[in-house]
Amino acid sequence: MTTAELFDNIIKNSSPLVFLFILVVLFFIFREVVNWFWKINEQIKLQKETNRLLRKIAGEPELEEEKKNESSVKEGTNAQT
Repeated sequence: MTTAELFDNIIKNSSPLVFLFILVVLFFIFREVVNWFWKINEQIKLQKETNRLLRKIAGEPELEEEKKNESSVKEGTNAQT
């Protein structure tokens, strides 16, 4: 059975909500695969760290979000050692 036949059977035999749910699930799976392949999540994390360090060098106060992230990172590394 080909993919086209499978989708045709789903559309004919199921409600549109089931089909929509399947499409949403496939979208999120595909999105995660693309993010993993291109290392997008890692790039975002490194960019946030770079911004934090640049603010520190410039003497600007840290954002509340950065303080929370930094404290959770420190707690995570302390728990591992």
